[in-house]
Amino acid sequence: MTMAASELSGRVTFVTGPNRGSGKTAFLNYALGLLRRSGEMPAFLSVGLDGEASTSGQASQIPCMPGELFLSVERFLRLSGCEPEIVAVLPGSGPLGRLAVARARRPGLAVLVGPEGNELAAQAIAVMRDELGATSVLVDGAMNRITQVSAFSGARFYFVLGAGPGEVESVVRSMRRLRVLASLPELGDNAKGTPARFIHGPLTGLTLSQLGDGIGTIVVADFTKVFLGWEDLRALLRAS
Repeated sequence: MTMAASELSGRVTFVTGPNRGSGKTAFLNYALGLLRRSGEMPAFLSVGLDGEASTSGQASQIPCMPGELFLSVERFLRLSGCEPEIVAVLPGSGPLGRLAVARARRPGLAVLVGPEGNELAAQAIAVMRDELGATSVLVDGAMNRITQVSAFSGARFYFVLGAGPGEVESVVRSMRRLRVLASLPELGDNAKGTPARFIHGPLTGLTLSQLGDGIGTIVVADFTKVFLGWEDLRALLRAS
């Protein structure tokens, strides 16, 4: 695919994918390169241990340049070869330690470790943008999840897919499903008085079965709360 830095500049972009090895980290490096060549110093982070870390718990390393911000924890900052300087510390602590925003002081590799929850992800992004002056932020999303996209209002996401022999059909279904979800209309300020069923939480097959006949209009917080496969989603849209 062909992209331009302008598609990433000045915004928060989540890089998501359906499984391990889908190419999220490769896309992240590609996007970082675009922004750097345009003259920017992007900030970047992951959700949890880097999205494509091995099952042994080892995080992958992302090349970084002087002045760039990234998120990690102390034990992994020591492994980063970019001479990181801690410039902000997030509240609380995770299983790998306390999260800190670091600024690279020389070219090298950064080990990304991020928050598991959406609230801390939003805080980290806000610190990078509002307090530390980052213009563009890239987020390596967790495997098989796009729920983090809702953590920051106005964010954009890319869904990275790879198809091997025998996988094309299932990959196409995933693409169609996501396109439909991302294209659903927003209720916005018209929510009050709307004859609809409001789902507080995830929309799953079980939730759907409990709604009974004559479903009509269903409202969820955002499309990342819909946990229905392609066939179930198509059936729901035909019935609504």
